[in-house]
Amino acid sequence: MAVRSYFLDCASLRDYLQGIWHEVAYDGLNSVVAGALVQLAFGVVKQTESDVFADFPGQVSYETLERIITRGNTQKAEKEFSAARHALVPDDQSQESDEAFVDLKEYMLSDAYRNLVDFIVDYQKNRNGFPTMKMLMHTTPWDPGFDLQQATKEERLEWRRVYTINWLYVTW
Repeated sequence: MAVRSYFLDCASLRDYLQGIWHEVAYDGLNSVVAGALVQLAFGVVKQTESDVFADFPGQVSYETLERIITRGNTQKAEKEFSAARHALVPDDQSQESDEAFVDLKEYMLSDAYRNLVDFIVDYQKNRNGFPTMKMLMHTTPWDPGFDLQQATKEERLEWRRVYTINWLYVTW
């Protein structure tokens, strides 16, 4: 239950923060306010992690949490996670329509975690701020004009991976 709660809290915060950044981009919300809310969200996640990890001493890792929530089989576990989709009607009331299964790897940010781990492992190999030749061959070039709406799921994940790793190398 604690692990499920952790992922639910993270997903709720993620949805909320996406809405906040949407308001920054399109509705004029001050980015300082959004940044402060992000810092607050980090604090909430850290506190939740501390609470959850207290139940699993000596086994503190993302992989452990992922194995617990999926019971070691992501494809099978995805069939157990669903969400109701809601349609808004003109009077701003939400009407439940149908149920959709959740992309569990996306929900748990598994791909983002793997990208971060790949970056850290590669960064530690060179220790000069530049990617290894092997990583360089897998991360360039990144196309900012890539049409994500026309791309397959795998193409979107690869595009995001290249962006993430390139961004980490620039900012690290």
